[in-house]
Amino acid sequence: MTADRKRVLLCVSAAVVVAVSGLAACTSRSLTGTNAATPLTVSGVGAMPGSTFAEPSASAVVTVSLPHANAGPIGERVTGNRVIIIGDSVMTSISRRYGNQACTALVPLGWQVEVDAETGRFIPFGLKVLDKRLSAGWDAAVILLGNNYLNDKTSFQKQLHMMLTRLSPRPTVLLTTSMFRSKQAEVNKAIIAEAGLFPNVSVVDWAIITEDTSLTGADGLHLTDRGRVFLAGGIGTALGHVAGTGKCLKTNFSDDSMGSPTGTNGSTGTVAKPSSSDTTTTTKPTSGATTTTVPISSTTIAPKVSPPPVTSTTTPTTTGSKPTTPPQTTPPPTPPTAVPTPVG
Repeated sequence: MTADRKRVLLCVSAAVVVAVSGLAACTSRSLTGTNAATPLTVSGVGAMPGSTFAEPSASAVVTVSLPHANAGPIGERVTGNRVIIIGDSVMTSISRRYGNQACTALVPLGWQVEVDAETGRFIPFGLKVLDKRLSAGWDAAVILLGNNYLNDKTSFQKQLHMMLTRLSPRPTVLLTTSMFRSKQAEVNKAIIAEAGLFPNVSVVDWAIITEDTSLTGADGLHLTDRGRVFLAGGIGTALGHVAGTGKCLKTNFSDDSMGSPTGTNGSTGTVAKPSSSDTTTTTKPTSGATTTTVPISSTTIAPKVSPPPVTSTTTPTTTGSKPTTPPQTTPPPTPPTAVPTPVG
């Protein structure tokens, strides 16, 4: 363990209950084991005053990274109160159609909250959400994507950069991913590197928070009941109080056909059945029309390949002493590389 990470964890264990304004006592310039230049990290323990994020244990951990030491929570830096939250199955589990922990934590803080999250989604899903919902007008954003990873750090970072560019200058919170497998270190380094390029971006280091194994299930990724409370509370700590009347907004994204928000071998907690009242009305296709939806994160299936032509076994005819050229056969095409199966 690096000295920086030891310092972060020591700061965490030393506190009991602190408000966001008091978090600056413990700081570090390293996140999730990387030595790259990063935003200033602030660690604290406990609940946001006035919120419903109530954690009975004194060991509750909320780690927040702020771009500037005295920047304070996002609520102090915005004039509106609308926040869009984007993610995969981990974020889906705290949406209003399941546990609803996001609205439970954030609405009392004054935020109008829209959770646009679906199970099994890769980083391109974030751009899809922005294509459809960015124009709705948002004062802040929260993103947790990267649990489903295409094993291409350059591509992941490029698409995350595109998202942050489109959201700028809105204050935006990124969350690192749980270290449920070694390749997530690559994802988290990309997240932290991108955060360092945007002065409006903060980081909640979910990787460090979920070192507490009580927050995740058997797969180290999907959340227990306690984990969902912590996720919502960590986001609430980063956002803070905001002037306005809070509201839990409906979503335009509720396709969970890729799996359960608890995973196949994940959370031991319980998640409520999805509620149909969470989604906006979807227009049915006109009679006779056929529509086919292909999820962004679905595994690529190699197309059917026609068999190569059968070569005749008949002895070719000859003209004089020169045989005719035998028919040419075309080798079958190489099937495309399959997209990794989504895990969350």
